[in-house]
Amino acid sequence: MNDRLVQSQTVLGPSVDGLSSPPLAQAAEVLWTFLVETRQEHKNHSFEVLGVLARWTRDRACKGLSTAFTASNLKAEVAPETSKEPSGWLSPLWRGLAELESQWQEGLEAVARRHGLAYLPRLIKDQGNPAHYRLEPMPLLERTSPDDSVPLPSGGIRYTPEAVAAPAAWLISTMKSGVVRWTLGLRRTVAAGIIALTLLAIVGVAATFTLGLRITRPLAFGDLVSLLALASFVAILIPIHRFFDDLFDLRIVMAPDVLTPLAQTNVTLEVRKRSPEDDVGELAFVRYSALCAKCDGSVAIFAGGNDLSGRLVGRCRRSGREHVYTFDHVLRVGSPLR
Repeated sequence: MNDRLVQSQTVLGPSVDGLSSPPLAQAAEVLWTFLVETRQEHKNHSFEVLGVLARWTRDRACKGLSTAFTASNLKAEVAPETSKEPSGWLSPLWRGLAELESQWQEGLEAVARRHGLAYLPRLIKDQGNPAHYRLEPMPLLERTSPDDSVPLPSGGIRYTPEAVAAPAAWLISTMKSGVVRWTLGLRRTVAAGIIALTLLAIVGVAATFTLGLRITRPLAFGDLVSLLALASFVAILIPIHRFFDDLFDLRIVMAPDVLTPLAQTNVTLEVRKRSPEDDVGELAFVRYSALCAKCDGSVAIFAGGNDLSGRLVGRCRRSGREHVYTFDHVLRVGSPLR
């Protein structure tokens, strides 16, 4: 396919005719809507390729045209000025998208159910000379999501989830989905770590007081440094206890930066069960996004801060002080707070 394909304009809602559209068009529409709602359609060249593939597939599938594209097609649309050979330019981008694909599933399912579409997209690369890149429709599993029937509050927003790679995902392939099973072994490991830190703090305090009672010499600079180090250790330990208390009492907290990839921000960590019968549960690293109802900016999740202490809220990146919404991670809706 050598002809230049025409790029569609950004739309904020489905442009296909629901369940009457071809399965492939529905799957492509789900992908494009997900990218728009999470504000990733122009994130980088990888996601620009994904957006072009979604739009072209949606439009051409509705007309019964071919939906397999070459690296030359995609490069000509996304980066025509790049001198690199098309397949060499696209291969690393496609490989990165394939690694991220599992993290989008929850968000894609939410978008499909919300807009009454029955198919999800899967990335396919057909080997050949040249290779062709395309989407393949996969049926949406029949499952009721908590937010399926929840009406949108007046002036409110609806959040779209996106899983984020869990810590050490580069070591354990099963953690790349952003979900870690909360198994007995993991629970014992976390508990043992907290207990060890607590005991270390207690021993440090006891040793400091015991040593102080035995020494009659004037206070030296080294003693002051030791006291400051011990105080710093205790100051670190207290937030750790509070973090786990909030996680298991409230079921969701902001994930510490040290547990998330550097490229990801505003990530939550939540405890949840796959089903009512699930007695193990899982820890999920999730980034929630929405479109601001006031200015069409991107809404991300933040800790409430001093004015909304103890809460997680959605703040618009354009007007974070004034465009603020509640955040319900179960119903995935938000009402305006300001």
